[in-house]
Amino acid sequence: FFMGLLVRSLLHDVASMGAGGIDELRWLKPVRPGDTLRGRLNVVGTRPSTKHADRGLLTCVGELFNQKDERVLLIRWSAMIARRRL
Repeated sequence: FFMGLLVRSLLHDVASMGAGGIDELRWLKPVRPGDTLRGRLNVVGTRPSTKHADRGLLTCVGELFNQKDERVLLIRWSAMIARRRL
């Protein structure tokens, strides 16, 4: 579920050049059959690559919530993306 949310909402419009890594991943509560999940993705940081002028590092935080509005997943990761030409 979460990977589909990520691709549909963020990665399909950018030139992804690889993952920078997962900094934090927490499964906070179990998810059961029949649960309804919703997600939230926030970009919390951007910076140019120190090695490649055509790339930048995007830092994101993702969360999943169940039907009781309880947070069930927290993930923080970085992705390398192509930078726009100015």
